[in-house]
Amino acid sequence: MNVEMKKKMGVPTSRPIAYFLPTISIKATDFAAEITNVNVYNTTQIEETFLCHINIHYTQK
Repeated sequence: MNVEMKKKMGVPTSRPIAYFLPTISIKATDFAAEITNVNVYNTTQIEETFLCHINIHYTQK
């Protein structure tokens, strides 16, 4: 995919595409990645809490 974008934008294959993108595009990508990290962290926390409650429920019997 990176090669296709470089061709469309006229970026040499030896140069990073980030050098040719507007700063806002790079920041938007960073923001999207951070949102993904937060969602993964939150999902993990919810799963761990759920498993902990199940474990407590079955060990108290």
